[in-house]
Amino acid sequence: MNSSSKTLTVALADDHVLVRSAISLLLSTIPHIQIGPEAGNGKELLDHLASGATPDIILLDINMPVMDGFETMKEIRKMHSAVKVVALTAYEDDLALLRLYKLGVKGYISKSIKKEELRMALETVADGNEYFPNLLKGVIQDDAAHDLLEKLRSLKERELTFLKYASMDIPYKEIAQRMNVSRYTIDDYRDSLYQKFSIQSRIGLILLALKFKPIIGGQ
Repeated sequence: MNSSSKTLTVALADDHVLVRSAISLLLSTIPHIQIGPEAGNGKELLDHLASGATPDIILLDINMPVMDGFETMKEIRKMHSAVKVVALTAYEDDLALLRLYKLGVKGYISKSIKKEELRMALETVADGNEYFPNLLKGVIQDDAAHDLLEKLRSLKERELTFLKYASMDIPYKEIAQRMNVSRYTIDDYRDSLYQKFSIQSRIGLILLALKFKPIIGGQ
């Protein structure tokens, strides 16, 4: 069903009362939008969800006390994976948004967003697409890099940890010790990444890790 004809329930988590009030007021002027639960931090939002709230979309602030957007997003992904999340931020922070993208956030909007852009963002995400305007152009909105990001997002946590270590100047034997696994397991991680990303050497792993360092971490 096209989002323009479907009523969307939108929840909001932001620690600033005035920001929540302003965005709620904006939401109330958009047709087919129903305002869902509001929260001052991630824990309050998760409590609403645990109590049975079922929003279609959550507008999630990145920087909040008690539980920030990153930790909240991890819990949403585990317990409420069907809910779509759009990051809400007062400033453009590529690294923070890349981390959230890795966690499954479907879009980003500024807290100073206008009505028409907010409507467009909500409808875009509700229709199963992503909304990252004017940001991450060199990473997410480049088709080839987008494909790499999708593959990266599908990796298991241990594979990401291995990739981080593989980008450092340490031998595979030491990586195995740091990860507390056998050398054979390390070989499996390496071969899996070689296959998934069409890489044929450790240099390729290093280049991959450097390209997406904000997501996987590392030195």
